[in-house]
Amino acid sequence: MKIRFFISTPNDFVELLQQQLEEAGHTVVYEGSDVDLIHILGAPTYRAKKMLGGARTRLIPVVWSPMRTVNKWMLQHATAVHVWGLHEQELLQKLAKNATVFLIKNPIITNDITNKGLLAGITQLYKSILEKHDTQMRADIESRITKMGETEETLHKVLFEFLYMRYLFQRHAIPVDELRNMRNLMTASNYNEDEMSSILKKLKLHDFIASLETVMEEEASLTEGFEPVTSLDNHLTKKIRKIIIKEYSNNENPTT
Repeated sequence: MKIRFFISTPNDFVELLQQQLEEAGHTVVYEGSDVDLIHILGAPTYRAKKMLGGARTRLIPVVWSPMRTVNKWMLQHATAVHVWGLHEQELLQKLAKNATVFLIKNPIITNDITNKGLLAGITQLYKSILEKHDTQMRADIESRITKMGETEETLHKVLFEFLYMRYLFQRHAIPVDELRNMRNLMTASNYNEDEMSSILKKLKLHDFIASLETVMEEEASLTEGFEPVTSLDNHLTKKIRKIIIKEYSNNENPTT
């Protein structure tokens, strides 16, 4: 996994957590948006809230470790909250009943957990959040297509993947393998391209898909005969090119 740390309260726990994650083969960075998730560590400062708000806009899941601080807005908007003690967990859960609060103790201040136990707990927390987040995004896309009314099955599948690509674009991270999978689906599918083009216009996806097709020609060998709309090479194409991820840490896909 690739995790972005945002530290508003520097302390030994942050250093220990980063060390454990990196020794286990994960990547910890302090800038950029091509990450699996963002972990905010420390007090709910203005910059911390701004980071959380920006991540939500880009549909990136966020873990917040308040480190014995309290803020109802952060509790309500973080994907999950990580605390060190049972009393803190109970307090925050009462303050924001819909918040997801996980207890993983700090081995620096208690012998109840080892460094390996911390790593196992945090890793499991990250994985569960990513799985839940991706499931929710897919459900939202499926619901959006369903609300449009009846669509032919093959067209439905291709449209779903187009919308999922748009979601990955919002996250500023499109794995090249996703482009290749999309190419395989497009070349193997028989659907009404005129109908697809009309739907893309209704969803305001036409220009995005046209720009994406150009990148797929370059990165996934997509050919013109399988493109539902005429490809474009414009400013949006440039933005897509910049967020294509060609390699992953530990061969992991950042969306899973």
